[in-house]
Amino acid sequence: MTATKSLPPQYALSGVFDIHNARLALLLNFLSVALLFVFGWLFMAAAAWLRHDFAMMGVGQFVAQIRWWQLLLALLAVVVLHELAHALFFWLFTRERPYFGIGPGYAYAAAPAWYFPRNQFLLIGMAPLLLLSGLGILLLPLVPQTAVAWLILFLTANAAGAVGDLYVCAWLLRLPPTALANDEGAVIKLYERLAVSD
Repeated sequence: MTATKSLPPQYALSGVFDIHNARLALLLNFLSVALLFVFGWLFMAAAAWLRHDFAMMGVGQFVAQIRWWQLLLALLAVVVLHELAHALFFWLFTRERPYFGIGPGYAYAAAPAWYFPRNQFLLIGMAPLLLLSGLGILLLPLVPQTAVAWLILFLTANAAGAVGDLYVCAWLLRLPPTALANDEGAVIKLYERLAVSD
């Protein structure tokens, strides 16, 4: 099954992920804050395991290394690279340039004219977490010590910021492989094939 620009006639709307939904936005923000601590701890543990110089550093020394401009740079880099990772897979599956946008508290890459099979959309959704986290962990032992704190900030913000992607992917995994997803940016619509009676 491949991405298509026309919804097959035997498909019906199964659910809608809408970031404008106040309850959903509140839940995702709560989960994102919780994930900051979880992923922060995981990436600090990875750095300590991969680097002797970081393992010898205390939490106070780590926090003292962080500058406000590093935090802002990490957040900006996360937003840009996170959406580019989504866009790469949109392009790979459609060979069309995706759309980019910014809303209050979120940014997005989207392909609103396309319907993606479940497994393709899982790759699109997980791309930033898998690609950027994987690359970041590979870079941890290679960057200078002064860049480790910045890299951990980047990795943590990217992973915690993927909470919406994780939510949609968890929802998709409950649907059959024949399900389709249509990403309009702030709204993602999921479709399932209707059962055909004999």
